Amino acid sequence: NLQLKNKKKQKLKEKGITLIALVVTIIILLILAGVTLNIALSGDGLFSKARQAADEYNQKSIEEKLQLMYAEKIMEDNDSSSNVKSDVTSVLEEMAGGEITQKDIEEFNKLLEPYNEEVKGIISADELAKIGQDEKYPIDGVYVQLSDIERLEEKIGSEEKPFEGIYNGNGKSIKELSITTESDCEGMFAKNEGTIKNVTINSCQVNSNGGRIGGIVGFNKGLIENCTVSSGSVVSNGKANDNGTKDGSRVGGICGENREGGIIRNCINYANVKGMYKLVGGICGYNRTASIEKCRNIGEINGEHQVGGIVGDADGEPGAGDSLISECINEGDIMGNVEEFLETASGQVGGICGYAWKNALVIKCENKGNVNLNVNYVGGIAGILHRIYGKLHK
Repeated sequence: NLQLKNKKKQKLKEKGITLIALVVTIIILLILAGVTLNIALSGDGLFSKARQAADEYNQKSIEEKLQLMYAEKIMEDNDSSSNVKSDVTSVLEEMAGGEITQKDIEEFNKLLEPYNEEVKGIISADELAKIGQDEKYPIDGVYVQLSDIERLEEKIGSEEKPFEGIYNGNGKSIKELSITTESDCEGMFAKNEGTIKNVTINSCQVNSNGGRIGGIVGFNKGLIENCTVSSGSVVSNGKANDNGTKDGSRVGGICGENREGGIIRNCINYANVKGMYKLVGGICGYNRTASIEKCRNIGEINGEHQVGGIVGDADGEPGAGDSLISECINEGDIMGNVEEFLETASGQVGGICGYAWKNALVIKCENKGNVNLNVNYVGGIAGILHRIYGKLHK
């Protein structure tokens, strides 16, 4: 199967090079033969026919790639379609060659018909609200945002019904995200087990008394990539109870909680992030056996303890996976303020990570912000490292 795939890829590459070389060679020969450029450039001339041939070739190339993907899926007997959906989306992006349009989607959907797949364009908050609520907008569908959306007031999906598809923001923006609630798992998406990429929220106002609160996603087990929260605030007002436990925690500019293989990559947060309890981060509040890569925080971060410019608490598990924070930069000021009633709180505030717990890896990160705390355990990179399992790399 692998040999077949490689041969087909090489064949496509050779065809592309041969077509370009052929067109250039013919033009040179025509000029040398005295054929005028007017003839070559006319509506039914050489360039027009070459362009038509190139379009036909590109379509055949796309069709062949789709056939190969679905053939591999059948041969591998893969019950999960998430990888195939991701690959299909990449082919659509390649076909569009930039911003994806409605015309691109319509043409691409014709090619997808034999596979019972469909890409849907999103142009309004009403259509966003249908995802997972309308059978025509499945929770595991493939979506491309085609225009700016003025205001969004409802999250997509829930903790019990996570988003499992692909959502491509496509260079468009959510001009205003405004959510005020008492519940957990709040953000543009409640919980993600698929792929969310290229999303920009211009103004974010997410305010909850619960936990797992983020600008893009409340609770992530999938991929969040190339997403930006440009301004506003993300706040969890939940307090700790008498024994120091409550879900009023895990709040971040991009994601509240990232765990079990989840990836947050190339994301930027400018919003201020505030938690009235713990696990507060510029990018993510709590990162467990998951990865945060090449992200940047500019917003001001404020919490009681386990507070960081990138993540509040990074927690891995021996045998289950590391908690990775790699090539991230914090530029926002970090402030920890432990209240008296939290007698067991010890602060743990850092420019990158507040608490690097078991199997936490902090690699090639940089802090440019001020870090302040009114009790112990404060650091430019990490507030505290677990004395047995914590690992800090330059």
